[in-house]
Amino acid sequence: MRAAARKRLVANGEADMKKNGKRLDKEASPSAAGGFFGIVRSIGSGICTLWKGKKVFRVICMVLAVFFALGMAGLITWSVYVRLPDSDSDLAPDFDEFDDDPLYINPDDDDDDEPQVIVTPPSATPRPTPSPLVPREDIYTVLLAGVDDDGNTDTIMVATLDRKEGTLGVMSIPRDTTTLRNGVMVKINSIYGRGGSGDRGMEALRQEVSTLVGFKPNSHAMLDWKGFKKLVNTIGGVEFTIPFDMIHLDKDDSKSIRLKKGTYTLYGDQALQLMRFRTSDPYSGGKSYDDYGRMETQQKFILAVIKKMLKLNNWNKISEYVNIASTSAKPTNLDLGNMLGFATEIMKIDTDKISFSTLPTITSGYGYYENVIEEEALKKINETINPYSADITMDYVEWPQHD
Repeated sequence: MRAAARKRLVANGEADMKKNGKRLDKEASPSAAGGFFGIVRSIGSGICTLWKGKKVFRVICMVLAVFFALGMAGLITWSVYVRLPDSDSDLAPDFDEFDDDPLYINPDDDDDDEPQVIVTPPSATPRPTPSPLVPREDIYTVLLAGVDDDGNTDTIMVATLDRKEGTLGVMSIPRDTTTLRNGVMVKINSIYGRGGSGDRGMEALRQEVSTLVGFKPNSHAMLDWKGFKKLVNTIGGVEFTIPFDMIHLDKDDSKSIRLKKGTYTLYGDQALQLMRFRTSDPYSGGKSYDDYGRMETQQKFILAVIKKMLKLNNWNKISEYVNIASTSAKPTNLDLGNMLGFATEIMKIDTDKISFSTLPTITSGYGYYENVIEEEALKKINETINPYSADITMDYVEWPQHD
């Protein structure tokens, strides 16, 4: 009798379970209890239980929330503060304005000993500036210069960053290149000092460079070699092959150059010696080269520096690079945000899309002036640093020829 009752109870229980569509003698799975929303409810219930009962869990959640908020704030601040300067729009070369030129050079008052040639009287009608060409999208041009102990610019470079194409072209301008300042033939390296140095001298240099390359760089920075030394040290030195012994002893030993042929990891002091070297002392066993050799070595080393900066383990040093630049690149019209913007963009560029070149010139017979080789120079400019959507022509440059 008892056995029969038990059988009836089991049968009734199974019937109820089938009727309700689920097994009541086992815990229903979250998916069976409502699919995705059932899973969410289960997770939410578990979190609420932990929140109510575990103080440590609540603290961890609040810390994560704070870090998330700070991260979002940092991203927003970075996107607002880190920026490139305005994209280049008006790049027309800036030809002389003669009497109205605030940077006019009067050859009678000039103390420079270099030979001068007056080509055009100051009262003559100035050459008109041609109609500006149209720059490509996302184009940024920069004039970079380094000054020597005499106040002349011994390094002049023009860089064009094409953000859309992901390329960077850099052209060196020989320091003895002939240029025309208000009817007077002078060397390009003297313009910064003639213009009064500082911001005024940099503007004069920017004007004259524009007549040599066909466009006026939008941004500019004067590089302090001390900053360059610090940059090389920051990235842990740069491996470089010195082509021959470079020996020059100076009365001021800090200016002496003692570099031996071979491959070494160069740090700040050695890097600066390499960048400045031009002529070995007689009987030192070293060699010498002209300004072209010096510029070629500078370009190779700068490229090696950029490659080292672009290595993944150096990406976290962007703020250090910019701090060095902001304290040593003066005068400049770039603020800290602009420098961060340029640093960020350059870090994205493949090294095979970074090119260096030199404005083609030939030495004149008197005074060691460098005259621009016209056809070759136009070709090189258009291939490497031209920011326009059309080729630069002779209408956009001014290349006086010194005898």
